[in-house]
Amino acid sequence: IAHRKIEWSNVFTHNTLTAFQIHSGFYYASMAVRGLSRYLYDKKIIATPIKKPLEQLPDIYEDYLHYYEKTRQVHHSSLVQTRNVLSGFNDYLSKQDIDLSAVKIEQIDDFLAEFNAGFMPATCHHNRSYLRGFLRYLYSYRKILKRDLAPFIVGAPMFAQAQPPKFLRSNEVKALFAGLSTDNRKEL
Repeated sequence: IAHRKIEWSNVFTHNTLTAFQIHSGFYYASMAVRGLSRYLYDKKIIATPIKKPLEQLPDIYEDYLHYYEKTRQVHHSSLVQTRNVLSGFNDYLSKQDIDLSAVKIEQIDDFLAEFNAGFMPATCHHNRSYLRGFLRYLYSYRKILKRDLAPFIVGAPMFAQAQPPKFLRSNEVKALFAGLSTDNRKEL
């Protein structure tokens, strides 16, 4: 900012952030800078926070997002996350040269495996849910799909993942040693 002599009014803009990312290579810094811009906006130091411009999706996706927003009365963040999943799905179908009306569950599974790689299980669960809603819409309301694929989108079963204790209390240590037999090498 100082080196390029950017005026204060132009510091927290999407164009400045994009130029910084290209120049520095710090592509993941955008989240922190956008967070800082929201903080400065809340404190009334800047006029508007940095907003990432929305990528315009094909009409069918935009129609669904409008339908989803109106019928579900969802929070803005859920709408943004749904848009991100649908954008990724559209990109995947385009790269694979797959028509939306001809998509198969195997292709959806491949997309989810690729898209969800690196996400936490809860995020993967939400992403599957967003895609299920879209597929249900395509089948039930738009009649684009010949079969409802939504019920086939399931995650791996989650089993209880109890963590072992990090320490034992004195009575637990006594109970542990009381139950041990040191009569032979195997038991020891």
